[in-house]
Amino acid sequence: AREIEEEARQRQIEEDRRDRAYWRNTGRKGDEAGLRAYLGRYPDGAFSEVARARLDEFEQERRAETDRQEREAWDAARTADTPEAYDAFLRSYPESGFADAARDRIRTLQEAVSNADAIEAARNEERQYTGAKVARVLIERRLEQLGAKPGPADGQFTEETRQAIRRFQRHRQLPVTGYISRATMVQLMGGR
Repeated sequence: AREIEEEARQRQIEEDRRDRAYWRNTGRKGDEAGLRAYLGRYPDGAFSEVARARLDEFEQERRAETDRQEREAWDAARTADTPEAYDAFLRSYPESGFADAARDRIRTLQEAVSNADAIEAARNEERQYTGAKVARVLIERRLEQLGAKPGPADGQFTEETRQAIRRFQRHRQLPVTGYISRATMVQLMGGR
């Protein structure tokens, strides 16, 4: 178990190094394309919150520069938050400053649909393994030990916890669901 743990720790260190290097080459520059490239590769990466915050700033700037009708169409697409709504927006405003954001959201939503079965299965498995609060606290503590940054070990699986689970799954080459499946639990607790 110690050898496996050390191997996992080394993989985590290497993955963190690649994450930081990719950030230096793309996102740190602060341009929108670089930020989107970083989030495309590391959606739960070490700099994902910074990248999202900067992209939000770009969107606010665009809103100030965009005419009322286009802003209303964009707001409607965001409110609906479906691939069809973003497609309709892109058909009406193909050159919009929001076009890249619309395409990214379409891709994210489509990935979620294609992974829906795996996510639902993992969600059901998670209920079996995390029914007791103590189990959730142990999982959060273990994620923290492994450097996955789950937030406070309070037994509450927040979005921060889900991101940590996804990071762990990505590093361990497991299906990335954000839920504690059997395979995730086995690897998390030190076995293979």
